[in-house]
Amino acid sequence: MNRYRILYSKTAIEDLKDIASYLYSLTLNKSIASQKIKTIRKAIDYLADFPYSCPEYEFEAFKDSKFRFLTAANYNALYSVNDELETVTIVRVYYGKRDPNKIAYNQA
Repeated sequence: MNRYRILYSKTAIEDLKDIASYLYSLTLNKSIASQKIKTIRKAIDYLADFPYSCPEYEFEAFKDSKFRFLTAANYNALYSVNDELETVTIVRVYYGKRDPNKIAYNQA
């Protein structure tokens, strides 16, 4: 099996930036914020070899689309897999206690 290419949506990139900013505002320590982002990104990189290793998540409004989520360092990465293009697209990255339905509909 080939390695899948990891792609990030613009929203997912903004999510990671927001997470880093939030953590920095709490700790005033750039290395703590940076380490958390590295931990999340390292877990996401694992999906290049094992894109189906995480559970599916079904949204009522998107029943035709298959999403999965990866949990890393108290955060979830919502993603989709395209076997034809051999890609994993990270759609959103959010704090694990937030409601994924609200995240998907941009209500949180």
